Amino acid sequence: MRKWLVPLSGNRQVLYNFNDWVKSPDFCIFEDSEDHLGEAYFLESVHLNGETDLNVVLGKIKGLLELINGAAAIHWGFNNIFINDKLRFREALYSDLESPGLDDYSTYSQHFNLSEIPPLKPFTKNLSASELIEIKDTGISARVRMAESRDEISKLLRQISYGFDWRNLYSIWDTVTYYCGGEKKAVADLSINQQHKAAFTGTANSFALLGPDARHGEKGWAEPSSTMSHDDAKEFVHTTVRAYLKKYHCPNCFIRGFSDA
Repeated sequence: MRKWLVPLSGNRQVLYNFNDWVKSPDFCIFEDSEDHLGEAYFLESVHLNGETDLNVVLGKIKGLLELINGAAAIHWGFNNIFINDKLRFREALYSDLESPGLDDYSTYSQHFNLSEIPPLKPFTKNLSASELIEIKDTGISARVRMAESRDEISKLLRQISYGFDWRNLYSIWDTVTYYCGGEKKAVADLSINQQHKAAFTGTANSFALLGPDARHGEKGWAEPSSTMSHDDAKEFVHTTVRAYLKKYHCPNCFIRGFSDA
């Protein structure tokens, strides 16, 4: 059965943390260096094994990394400098050996343009309850697993993985309020501060304040009376996301469901 190994790049501290304490039944990020002069990190996933179509493999890797990067940003915070250098890849190595070592993987000779390959839903293998209860953290790996069966989580993690400029922050806000049943219900159910909400939406929408970075183009609107800095906006949206997930998609409850099954 063909197996795949994905060299990763990104923030070294984030990669180290994945190697050190994130344990997932869906993926493994580990460090394997030939010497002590440099660190090399790799991704493996049970959902890639057996697939021989390179375009499918690359699409699944892109989809999986979107979920991982989104979950990592939720865990460490949108303002954390580590998250600004998200995990990424440029190639995928393969081997047809049953138990390949690092030197047994080969580079694919087929040419591909990674930017033209769309991300795909990465989940293929059905995992057993015994595999699922092996999740060791209830943050990153649990939320990636939840994305397999919960469309709300999948869409939210993917949206977050695209970054935190003003437009995407508002897209994240839109997604959360939609799944809450509307903005008014989100404000009530998630105990969102009305003044903070008005400052965020007013700033994000204001071409007079942000220019081309704003959610809207020029509409002749005056500057809002209440504004918010970009760092405060990232903190506001991150807090809103955390509140939504805690109320509607508790990872501890999700994992406990497999333990009790």
